[in-house]
Amino acid sequence: MQINLINGYFVEVDPLNYTLKQKYRPKDKDGNLKEKEAVRTLGYYGKLEDALNGFLRHNQIDILSDLGMGMHEIVKNIEESNKAAVRAIMDVLNGG
Repeated sequence: MQINLINGYFVEVDPLNYTLKQKYRPKDKDGNLKEKEAVRTLGYYGKLEDALNGFLRHNQIDILSDLGMGMHEIVKNIEESNKAAVRAIMDVLNGG
């Protein structure tokens, strides 16, 4: 089973664990985006809750990677990121 989240993130569920992964487009040696999509494994978790917390952490890092933000903007982006993540999780749980 796979739980699709946002921004390319998803959780693969198997009997032993929950694996957090992300689809992305890698860059070539010149810094250009490649055509083919790739998948990276971000972590293995024993509980879905832990995998979702890992997702929130990684998603926030992605959003905050712009170093030119002030503290107010960082907090606003974290709040927006968390709201979007919760909506996506609720959609999945509600069969959406």
